[in-house]
Amino acid sequence: MESKSSRRQGRAWSTESIAEFEIGNWLMEGGKYGHPGTDGTWFSNWKCHIRTNHPLIGMFFVDKRHPYDRKERVMVFVCTTFIAFSFAVVKMVNISPPTRKEGEEAEEEDDG
Repeated sequence: MESKSSRRQGRAWSTESIAEFEIGNWLMEGGKYGHPGTDGTWFSNWKCHIRTNHPLIGMFFVDKRHPYDRKERVMVFVCTTFIAFSFAVVKMVNISPPTRKEGEEAEEEDDG
């Protein structure tokens, strides 16, 4: 019967497992990851995420590597604002039919 160590030695390493092993070692050695141009901390990654993805803030902090240019970001902001404004108007306007008072219902029933 084979021992566990001999089975481990005979196992072929896949490229995925080697990559995972190398990434794990890199992180254990203090490697940092995140958005390009950040120092790897959560705060710098969050700032970069907001500058890239927020409709209003993103218009002013355009990254040259991002596929959206300034004009496209302005259009995203205009569309987002229009949709939000439309929902606000629909919520403010009473769409349901007007309700009748109790006295009005009785008068109409007598006429018919």
